[in-house]
Amino acid sequence: MGSVQIGRATMAAYVIAIINVTDPDVYQRNKELGPELVPPTIAKYGGRYLARGGRSEVLEGDTAAERLVLVEFESYEKAKE
Repeated sequence: MGSVQIGRATMAAYVIAIINVTDPDVYQRNKELGPELVPPTIAKYGGRYLARGGRSEVLEGDTAAERLVLVEFESYEKAKE
């Protein structure tokens, strides 16, 4: 995460979650609760989803993820909140 301040403008900050499921039962429970809990929390701090899940491909390195989430916030400080 990071933001750069240029004059008075603040650049966006991004939170990237690389998720690999190790307990399918817990993951399923979280999936069921997620729509009620997570989006309102993200929105509370001005965040918005740019990507959640979907097909992905590792072009370099070995960091494969079962699920990837990318959230944008207006600033580093908002992302940290």
